[in-house]
Amino acid sequence: MSPSPRPGRATRSLLAAALVVLAATAWTAPARALTTYTLPGGPFAGRSLYVAPNTSAALAAATATDPTRKQLLTHLAAIPQATWLVGGTPTSAASTVSSAVAAAAHTAQVTEFVIYDIPHRDCTGGQSAGGASTPTAYQSYVKAIATALSGAHAIVVLEPDALAGLDCLNATDQVARLALLKWATNTLTAKTGVLVYLDAGNNGWQTASTMAARLTKAGITAAHGFALNVANFDTTTSEIRYGTKISSLVGWKRFIIDTSRNGTTPRVPDWCNPPGAALGSLPGTPTSYPGVDALLWLKHPGESDGACGTSTTPAGQFDVNLAISLALRADWW
Repeated sequence: MSPSPRPGRATRSLLAAALVVLAATAWTAPARALTTYTLPGGPFAGRSLYVAPNTSAALAAATATDPTRKQLLTHLAAIPQATWLVGGTPTSAASTVSSAVAAAAHTAQVTEFVIYDIPHRDCTGGQSAGGASTPTAYQSYVKAIATALSGAHAIVVLEPDALAGLDCLNATDQVARLALLKWATNTLTAKTGVLVYLDAGNNGWQTASTMAARLTKAGITAAHGFALNVANFDTTTSEIRYGTKISSLVGWKRFIIDTSRNGTTPRVPDWCNPPGAALGSLPGTPTSYPGVDALLWLKHPGESDGACGTSTTPAGQFDVNLAISLALRADWW
């Protein structure tokens, strides 16, 4: 999926002006943001989600001088979000996991991780291109993470866009990717207390039948389920319909939905820092559909999708204005 053309200078200026007005508006901290976030269903029902310290939002809050922005960023940082494992050495990835698992163990909290290091990563849009240099390097990376997950209560989302974006690879590399995902699924699910969800894109990308076929080849049978809408903006209702179709084709596997930035109805028209996006339902919010294990914040609100849309910040880096904009448009503060 390629990004749409960036808005012109006049459009960006209007957006910036609107953001200044919004940020100047009196804002009261929500009581909900001060509570723990408890999973309503699935194997971890009743357990709270771990909140990692020193996130980009927390660091931005620490240096913010405007009281309203500081307060908003502080509460944003208090909402549990997944830890992304992107590049680095197997040792550094394992250290990140071990630290989170050890901190969460004191209160039996659930940690959340997104592994995003598959070879030829993001070969569609290119904004987050990279990944492990070889299949062997990827296996070393995942093995280290699996070892660090020993004794954890953890949710692991495996490789956003890797299956939905499979078409950007040649036939040989497609076979290799499917084999790697199946191997990684089996390796991670061998750890007691680890729930693996294979990423299945979103409703605006592949058909349910195509996605189900790819999930099957990638080892969905061994996984706990699949993940939808990771780092995207589709509505929860739309993703539940899509997920139900996929689930019916893969043995009624359960699924999770990323609601970190899908609070606008109808969905915003693009995938790369689109204007008008808002924070979605809070992690742990119950749904009326029993096939959904959880609504989670997998993407960190404020982390850019790339130098496109309403931001010039490179992919994966924190844009404080994106975070403020998303938060101020949320309808649950």
